[in-house]
Amino acid sequence: GRMTSTPTRAKRKKTARETQAKGPRTLAIDIGGSGLKALVLDPQGKSLDERHRVKTPQPATPKAVLAALVYGGVAPAPAVAVATVGNVLGSLTVYLLGLWVARGGAGPLGRWVQRRAAQEGPRLERARVRLATWGGPALLLAWLPVVGDVVVLAAGLVRLQPASFLVFVSLGKGLRYLVVALSVLAARHTGISP
Repeated sequence: GRMTSTPTRAKRKKTARETQAKGPRTLAIDIGGSGLKALVLDPQGKSLDERHRVKTPQPATPKAVLAALVYGGVAPAPAVAVATVGNVLGSLTVYLLGLWVARGGAGPLGRWVQRRAAQEGPRLERARVRLATWGGPALLLAWLPVVGDVVVLAAGLVRLQPASFLVFVSLGKGLRYLVVALSVLAARHTGISP
């Protein structure tokens, strides 16, 4: 018989990108008084990227922090994800307080929520009407200043389903932060500084 040999492949060294692709990554953000620092970490906590540092915007609102980080070179997708999740968690707190009061929650916290609802009076009533008319999609407005918190509180008070709440609040806030990040990328690309 004739012998044939199978060519052996030399093991090639993985590229940095291939190495980075394994496991979850973490976007670590430090919001300091004078500077924002951001770094992407691998599952073991090792840096995958260079540290990004930019001046802390004043006031350091979520939108301003996101814009500063993206302008400073942080990848927009994880920055938008972090901003969205953080903002949705804040809204979830207000929603759960409203839901708790709607289900008979009392005590000092319940009285605080009831006072807040009374202060919002006509705005809260308009939010309840929007929710009765549109249902969950009314929460796409949750990102709006002033009105957003009232709509979120009303969603809890009218006992809107949690799944509907999470879907529409996440969508509204996520789209808002996506628009912010894309606007900043366009500004950075054209050389406009913040």
